[in-house]
Amino acid sequence: MQKFRNRKGFTLIELMIVVVIIGILAALAIPRFSAVSRNSKQAEAESILKQVHTLQEAHFEKWNTYATALPADPAAAPSAANLTGWSDPGAKYFTVAMPAAAAASYCAQANLTAEGTNAGVKIMSVRVANKNAAVPAATDGKPQEAPC
Repeated sequence: MQKFRNRKGFTLIELMIVVVIIGILAALAIPRFSAVSRNSKQAEAESILKQVHTLQEAHFEKWNTYATALPADPAAAPSAANLTGWSDPGAKYFTVAMPAAAAASYCAQANLTAEGTNAGVKIMSVRVANKNAAVPAATDGKPQEAPC
């Protein structure tokens, strides 16, 4: 007569197969998670630049010129030079600057902070090339992944 062993538990082969399957799933999931995480961080710049564009358009309607500076103090007196209504949002991955602005055009840029550089996000900008143009440029007012 043959003796049968106690068959409780898993064999080494079965455990190895499970480990391989988990490894394959992790190899597929981690890059996707990284891309989604980077896109969500990039969205921080888009929302800030859309706010700048909205404020610039309101400023243009009031002063008939674009603002050339972002005021450091939100309580600063309104003027044609300072962007009315702007307050620094305290973004984690970006700081905002306006390196190029004139009466009928402007460009605002979201520059990377140290954390933004580490996160792998890109510099973005929003611009209006010529407010007085008969046909506005296709990119006017839309955040782009490019510097000013």
